[in-house]
Order: sequence, then structure tokens, then C-alpha cells
Amino acid sequence: MLLPNWKTSKAGMAALKPNKWLYEMMLKTDVNFGILIAVIMAVIIWVLLYRSSKGYELRAVGFNRDAAEFAGINVGRNITQSMLIAGALAGLAGALAITGTSPHKISQMAAFENNGFNGLSVALIAGSSPVGCIFAGLLFGGLLYGGPSVQQDVGAPTEIINIMIGTIVFFVALTKIVPSLADKLERRGAQRAK
Repeated sequence: MLLPNWKTSKAGMAALKPNKWLYEMMLKTDVNFGILIAVIMAVIIWVLLYRSSKGYELRAVGFNRDAAEFAGINVGRNITQSMLIAGALAGLAGALAITGTSPHKISQMAAFENNGFNGLSVALIAGSSPVGCIFAGLLFGGLLYGGPSVQQDVGAPTEIINIMIGTIVFFVALTKIVPSLADKLERRGAQRAK
């Protein structure tokens, strides 16, 4: 946890009171060092992917496996390495989520809120950009944290947050589909004109 004893002490509360958003974040959420480590890892992965030859190979295999193989890149090795990196990041995130939450109860660990599926949605919204995942993750965190507040303040059901998240993911996915659909309709119109 991030300063667990200090933030509940009198001195900590007095220091946090002037900043309402910081007070809310530190006392009402399970904020922990995981957020700092996530930002650091996102920057490291960005450097790996966009500033190294290994990142070029990984991206080439991800974009077009056959073209990467034709260029002499070992496809199988790069797929295995990308799975190892992804697994290590997922394991680190899981360990930080478990150790950064207090108290540690088996029933809590068994009822996590679809973190894996939320991670897929965050990556989709971020356009698979490691730095974009920071901001998309903050968006998701804000929406998930704000769900109970919406229910308390407005009386709306908490499922409205899931509907909002689904709508965001739908429209982000739509940006990939609409251009290909428009090209298909344009080709069909050109064939009819001939």
C-alpha cells in the first residue's frame, strides 16, 4: 500500500485535507505502488518496442508473420519471447494487485473484477500503445471507481458504468471496421459503375 499508516494518522489527514482529490484518492481507494510500477513498465516496454531492434522484430512478427519470416526474422522465437514478456507483465500486475490490497483474504482474491478482460479493453482503447495504456487505464480506473459514487449520488444502477465501458470499446473497435467497410462499399460502387 502507498503510505498506509501515514495517510490514516492525524498528520497525514491534515496534510491531505487541502487537496480534495488527493484526499479522496489516498483514503477512499486502495492506491498502492503498483501505479508507479505500471507507469515505469509502460515506459520500459515503449522503449523496448520502438527504440530497439528486438522491438522492431516483435512488431514485424505481430503485423505480418509471413513478411517477417521472408525478411529473415525468427518468427517462432519472437512469438515465444512476446508471450514471455506478456506473461511476466501479467504476473507482476497480479502480484501487485494482491500485495497492494489490504486486507488479504482468499474470498477477495477469488472475486477480482475481471482484471484480464479490462486489460484487453484498455489495450484496445490505447491502440496497443504502451504509453496510451497509462491514460486508458486511468480512464477505466476512474469509471470503475466512480460507479459506486454514481449509485450513491444519483441513484443510477452501477451497471451504467459497464454500459459506458462497453460503448467506449464498441466505438473504438468501430474505428477499425468502418474504413474497411467504406472501402468495400466504394469498390462495389465502382464495379457497378463499370
